[in-house]
Amino acid sequence: RSGGGGGGGKDRSTALLEERARLIDIEGIEGKGPLRRELITPAVKFDDGSSGERRLWRVVGGKLHQETPTQGGLVVSSGGCYLLCYSFCPGVDATQRRYVLYVWQGSCASRQDIASGPLCLNEVSATVKGQGMQDKAVIQDGKETRHFLIACGGVLVVTSA
Repeated sequence: RSGGGGGGGKDRSTALLEERARLIDIEGIEGKGPLRRELITPAVKFDDGSSGERRLWRVVGGKLHQETPTQGGLVVSSGGCYLLCYSFCPGVDATQRRYVLYVWQGSCASRQDIASGPLCLNEVSATVKGQGMQDKAVIQDGKETRHFLIACGGVLVVTSA
């Protein structure tokens, strides 16, 4: 299949980003340091956080409780499970949004909250359905990906439970 047209349901900006991604040595860039390599979709490789918007919820007893994200980053408790909805414009078309839905599981979170996190993720996913493309990921405390930290505003502070 030839690369330019972006067939198969891909929008123009996604096809363009995938083309650019082929030219970059991602393994050489992301394979260094304590953060593991992540590839949700090619679009997140080009997101620097400058156009992103964040919404944060804490999962408590199987229900979502809205939290207010701090300006410079996120402060979370290791005893909690959180859902972060991060939306951004991935490229040439500023009207198209991409949503990345993260469930962050604290190291001391209850089993009930950890089990409820992905179910709550589906609830939030249904609210943004049709507004843009979506990616979903579950992140464990201590195994945060590079893009998750970008989505957090560049800083993630984890307090003890």
